[in-house]
Amino acid sequence: YPYEKLITSERFRGRIHFEFDKCIACEVCVRVCPIDLPVVDWKLETDIRKKRLLNYSIDFGICIFCG
Repeated sequence: YPYEKLITSERFRGRIHFEFDKCIACEVCVRVCPIDLPVVDWKLETDIRKKRLLNYSIDFGICIFCG
């Protein structure tokens, strides 16, 4: 690692790793989540025509850790 891919168990369920600074508020995480769990709040910055992330949250009590 990072040049060799780690071999994980077929049944591995990992925690979600999120970096607030790198998020572009595309909401792909919400679309791929089987239970629509991530909450992404964003604001459209009209002067630069980009989304700005305001809040990102996941309730790990509900999360099924699908990986």
